[in-house]
Amino acid sequence: MKEAAATWILMHDHPFSIVEEEWFNLFCRGGMSQWTSISRATIKKHCFMIYELERKQLSCLLKAAKNISLTTDLWNSKNQKIEYMVVTAHWIDSDWKLHKRVLSFFNIPAPRGGPQISDAILKCARDWECNLLLCIGCVLDPRCKMRVLEFIFPKLYPDGVARDNITNVRNTLSTIFKEYVDATIENLQESNNLESQGSNHIRRRAENSSGSSSGWFEFSSFLRETEMLHPEKSELDIYLEEGCHLYNPEEQFDALSWCKLNTYKFRILSSLARDVLAIPITTVASEATFSAGSRVIDKYRASLAPSTVEMLMCGGDWCRKRYGVKKKIKVRQLSTINS
Repeated sequence: MKEAAATWILMHDHPFSIVEEEWFNLFCRGGMSQWTSISRATIKKHCFMIYELERKQLSCLLKAAKNISLTTDLWNSKNQKIEYMVVTAHWIDSDWKLHKRVLSFFNIPAPRGGPQISDAILKCARDWECNLLLCIGCVLDPRCKMRVLEFIFPKLYPDGVARDNITNVRNTLSTIFKEYVDATIENLQESNNLESQGSNHIRRRAENSSGSSSGWFEFSSFLRETEMLHPEKSELDIYLEEGCHLYNPEEQFDALSWCKLNTYKFRILSSLARDVLAIPITTVASEATFSAGSRVIDKYRASLAPSTVEMLMCGGDWCRKRYGVKKKIKVRQLSTINS
């Protein structure tokens, strides 16, 4: 019964003190005569227990996901005067059902520049063991490449573990790139077969009209097989060996636009980057979480520790998803939004 009460508190953003209210205890004893009153400290412990249980179950779901996209945003709590960062995971399961879960909701102290936010995201991804695809996305950013892992991983892991993780990311990226190369070769061979049927007729007409062959068709086929199918160095090797793209941090930079401009140079790698960097760019998930955050951290609970806030925010999101409960917008919230 205590676990049920803790789940109810998490799902509906109730304060811990609600279990000490007289009517709550009368209600519980009316349904179960053996019910004994509990303190806010006790129900808080049970909320943390539910949080840890839901976290383990969510971790199993994430491990089964093929690809996970992350969205993040920052929010300033007016009542606590501190800033929080939310990280939300999005993925599609084997039944083609879209899932969304809040992974972390934590305080990120000043200064909140790019390096600090990057460290926070990688730490979150490491905690959830879903950082591999995220790291590959960082490597495919021409500003970062492998250098960003060489810079950040030693801060997160011991020396030996950091080197092993960097090697793991590099090998995984090579494996994925090879899959794209194989798929490109297969498509190219099919295309060559179709083109050869038409080009043979064109070549015969050209040879008949000129009386001799220029050899252009044979040379064109040779170039395709040599430069596309059997390159001296792969596009990935060339990309990583080149220095990182230098840019002005005060100016906006779009990695996808860079890949588009370099499509002819990195024909296969640009296709891989397009798929990996296709992260859903939206703040809807974050705004919904921040709306809940304003309810959890009201003026009466401004003294909550950041770890408790994260437990309430994440645990509430996970419990609602488990039991199919949709968060209802209260009338006062609706009036605030409309105003």
